[in-house]
Amino acid sequence: MDHFVREYGSFPYTTFKLCFVDDAPLQVQPSASITICSNNILYPPDIIDFLYPTTKLLTVALTAQWISVNIVPKKWSDIWLTIGLSHYMADIFLRKLMGNNEYRYRLKKSIERICLEDISRPPLADAKMDAPLSDSTCDFLALKAPLVLFILNQRLMKPANSTGLTKVITKILLDAMSGDSMTLSTATFLRKCEKHGHMRLDAFANQYIFGTGVPRFQVSQRFNRKKMVIEVILKQLAMSTRPARKLSPERFVEDGLNHLEKTPAPPVQHLFTVPPTP
Repeated sequence: MDHFVREYGSFPYTTFKLCFVDDAPLQVQPSASITICSNNILYPPDIIDFLYPTTKLLTVALTAQWISVNIVPKKWSDIWLTIGLSHYMADIFLRKLMGNNEYRYRLKKSIERICLEDISRPPLADAKMDAPLSDSTCDFLALKAPLVLFILNQRLMKPANSTGLTKVITKILLDAMSGDSMTLSTATFLRKCEKHGHMRLDAFANQYIFGTGVPRFQVSQRFNRKKMVIEVILKQLAMSTRPARKLSPERFVEDGLNHLEKTPAPPVQHLFTVPPTP
């Protein structure tokens, strides 16, 4: 709580309560000034295996009080933004708490999962998105949205003396505290990022937010005898070379409904033209 108050401003409510109950349908369910948690996430002190996932669950429950509860999406297609920002804020705190190596390792694992799951998926800001959202859709948004925001932050950090997304998030929260806007849309968010970063983000948004898939690269090396150096070759693979996504219990019903309703597949982004950012 102290970290978030110092970084992003005062807490939007007077109190914050954690309530642990038996047989809760969800592990964590944030609401205004209170979060209902399942007893399943509690464990004895001699077990440390669930330290990171449980800490992240509770941290996201706290950050959701700022964005997701106090600030809500303007449309269903903007829900990726509130989910992504609350998880992104939690990840930044966990980097400070557990170190940068752990943070980069979790990013790597998330990228590997996205490469396996982001096949024939709708874009983050899907105009056809509507309630009720399935569990697989919410889990996928919570997986990909923070990573896209991380890439966006790296892009905004390129100019000298730039604070990246931190300044943008603070401005959004200040507007909410003053009562100017309690809703957040993708267009408003991108406009604030462009104003703060002094750059156009049309290409980035079209590929990562309004488009599907993620870039995949093939890395190879060869020895150049003339120059006596090892050359590293980085080649982007087209989306058409990706294997088909396998059936899974989580997506089986949703895939079946799409097949019966003959829902057209989202447009495929064959190649990403945005410059890679480390």
